[in-house]
Amino acid sequence: MSINQAQFEKLVKELDKFVHEQPRKYKLLVKLLASLGYAYIIGLIIFLLGLAGSLIYLGIFFRLPISYVFINVLVNFLLIYLAIAAKWLYSNARDR
Repeated sequence: MSINQAQFEKLVKELDKFVHEQPRKYKLLVKLLASLGYAYIIGLIIFLLGLAGSLIYLGIFFRLPISYVFINVLVNFLLIYLAIAAKWLYSNARDR
């Protein structure tokens, strides 16, 4: 869905009015939205760590070839690294 310039300006005016009428509620909503983003990233990292741990466990339990387990765990840790790097880059860009 795309909006035109008039709709965008109307939306900005409504939000500006909301900010001036209820600044505490606006700040609370912004903090909740930021917390939701952090919870998503942390949940993703926890999920990927659990997945890596379960792959190691299953590799030992079912005696899978070490190369299979190693490649899967390596891919999971790469995804974890990318999630942490994305969060770190976003934090640095936001502070500027």
